[in-house]
Amino acid sequence: HTKWAPLNNQQQPVIVRDVRFDARFVKFEGTEYIRSWMGIPMYTHGKMIGYLNLDSRIVNFFTSEQAAIAQTFGNQAATAFENARLFQSEQRRRREAETLRLAATAISSTLDLNSVMEDILRALKQVIEYDSASVFLHEGDWMRLAVCQGFAEPAMLINKKFPASDPLLGKIRETRQPVIIQDVQKDPLFKNWGNTQNIHGWMATPLLNRGRIIGYITLDNYKPAAYDESNIETAMAFAYQAAAAIENARLYDETQTRLSELEAINRLSASLRTTQS
Repeated sequence: HTKWAPLNNQQQPVIVRDVRFDARFVKFEGTEYIRSWMGIPMYTHGKMIGYLNLDSRIVNFFTSEQAAIAQTFGNQAATAFENARLFQSEQRRRREAETLRLAATAISSTLDLNSVMEDILRALKQVIEYDSASVFLHEGDWMRLAVCQGFAEPAMLINKKFPASDPLLGKIRETRQPVIIQDVQKDPLFKNWGNTQNIHGWMATPLLNRGRIIGYITLDNYKPAAYDESNIETAMAFAYQAAAAIENARLYDETQTRLSELEAINRLSASLRTTQS
């Protein structure tokens, strides 16, 4: 916020004797009572993680001795905050790992292709929040929208085909990494395929199987900047499992189709051998 202007690029406490006569302090609603101010940068391991902000109704209230004490406290608080962040991050990663393990079990428990893809989207929502999501599968020069969740009229979208040569998908093919868009309504590469006018945050993750991209998972969010670099590792770990499950289900479908064809041929052959006319 602009209130922090006095602390920009500062590594030491900053004291403003009277904010009414210091242009660095930009007032905003709710700060009218403030006369003197002190800002303490919070450092840990050589990194600034935030500020302590102290206000007073009295002009020239804060002293350099108070600043030194506050800085010591600020550094201790920074260490405590950082330790709490690391603990939360570790706990989150443990939850994600367990969710991924359970998801892998769930999506591998059936060989019905549509059921597998629907299970993938349901399981993915447990680790990465979304408002709507889709699975696209490569079919020659086209991408077929195989399953989706969160759309008002999913039946209108299922099995629709879109050009595989789309430039945005091309970026994913080049990097083989997820692509994140902070606000798709401001990105000229994003195509409004389907009713996507409410979508802002967006992430697409390639489905990689044996080094080949077989499709994509796209996640939509009504909020801008809903996804960032912290989501990429989780998305890719999930996508590898999803791609393997989809490919297994595809192979099973193809095998079942081929068996049905062979059975039909055998029946026809038997009928031709026994016919009298």
